[in-house]
Amino acid sequence: MDNYFRDRFRFLGVLAIIVCLIAFLVLSFASSKEKYKTALVLKTFNADIIQAILNSKNDNGNPGDWGWTLNANSSRVVTKKFFKYLNVSKFCPEFSYDCFPVNGYTSLNKKQSKINPSIFPSVELNNGITISVQSKGSCRKYNSVCALVYVDVNGINKPNVLGKDLFVFTIINNDTYAFVPYNNDLSASMLKNDLIYGCNNNSEDAMNCAAIISKNNWKIDSDYPW
Repeated sequence: MDNYFRDRFRFLGVLAIIVCLIAFLVLSFASSKEKYKTALVLKTFNADIIQAILNSKNDNGNPGDWGWTLNANSSRVVTKKFFKYLNVSKFCPEFSYDCFPVNGYTSLNKKQSKINPSIFPSVELNNGITISVQSKGSCRKYNSVCALVYVDVNGINKPNVLGKDLFVFTIINNDTYAFVPYNNDLSASMLKNDLIYGCNNNSEDAMNCAAIISKNNWKIDSDYPW
């Protein structure tokens, strides 16, 4: 009888290990698939926006000539000289929650992020991506930042985490590269380890993650803080 129960417990133990292993593999596969999908969406989005800004530059000149301000006029600039050149399905007024989640975002550290894209001019694209644009001033100086662009790859849907479905880009006053990930000029080490904006599990707001993915040829590796 003792041998029977011993063998029984061994069998159940092995079965439990197998079940846990299968569950781990399924979760790992799902995570890898989600990473691949997110990186692909960002890569395609980046190419589309670069083309849209190029079209706007042909009509309106470099972004530094678009008339950016920090007041209500920025909404008009964003709409006429940026959103106009995108495949927009819905315009969302400032301070609404039509394009971005009501409860905002957490960062990779699982704490509430200070970023609130809903307070800026926003749109939803035909592919479900939502975009919000925060003007940063006139950007008359060459290579200065005209605006921050917040991009949610799946709109108001979860997980609503900065660095997982919300990413940050910039429009800059540049002849060649007018649209780049936030802090794209920093090294990979600085992008990862910065205490405030680093793409890691401890920073306050992981705004550098789009640049990390871009520098990795639009791929999310296993060491990415997913």
